[in-house]
Amino acid sequence: MPIVVNGKRYDKEPCFKPFEPVVYETVRTYCRKLFMLEEHHKRLLNSARLVGIKKVPKLSDLRKLLEELMSDIDGEVYYKIYLRPNGDMLVEYQKAPEDLVFADLGFSGFRKSGVIPSQLKVVGRTDVLLARVHKKTYDILMLSPEGFLAEGSFSNVFLVKGESIVTPSLDTGILSGITREVVIRVAKDNGFDVSERKVFPWEIFESEEIFITHTSRGIVPVKRIESSEFKAPGRVTKKLLEAFKSFVMKGC
Repeated sequence: MPIVVNGKRYDKEPCFKPFEPVVYETVRTYCRKLFMLEEHHKRLLNSARLVGIKKVPKLSDLRKLLEELMSDIDGEVYYKIYLRPNGDMLVEYQKAPEDLVFADLGFSGFRKSGVIPSQLKVVGRTDVLLARVHKKTYDILMLSPEGFLAEGSFSNVFLVKGESIVTPSLDTGILSGITREVVIRVAKDNGFDVSERKVFPWEIFESEEIFITHTSRGIVPVKRIESSEFKAPGRVTKKLLEAFKSFVMKGC
């Protein structure tokens, strides 16, 4: 992939210094427009603040750079933005996935750390790294230190039973995913009852449908968790896929 640092292109990825806190965000486009960039920028600012990074690009400068890089890609674009302590910004970008996938999930043997701030998106985060080491499925579900269902290593999880949708609340110690927030809003606007609360792991296996959300693919129906299978996409997930598509395509 092309690598851009502070607006300059490189054929080889520059090396990070050992143990330096590198925060990051992922952004994508829909209809060749940057999706929820202001919200992603706010979260980048928050991560930078948590680790003492003071030099953060302005929203206008970041938007300008990402829009310039967009011309290199035919179709939708997916970006990974890294920020180093010295203020260097590294951007990876490639064609964004647009096909619908069906996820199979497993459980991590490692619980989320109760020490690391849940809203910190930093490269090499220990609990996430350990969860991914032996990952053989699309993503790995992680539990909170108290044993509640938390999130995937890069996604948020939703459970469906009847017309009700449940997702782990922020006080479970999860990252407030941008796509998660959009899906909650879209679901409520379409008449679904959405509950954000602490969720027991066993509730997964009493659910009729499961889906996860993350930036690059939006809503991903889950077909299997461990040995349990789910209809993917189920009736509610289908409706949300359509509603989410309508939301992101506004103004196209």
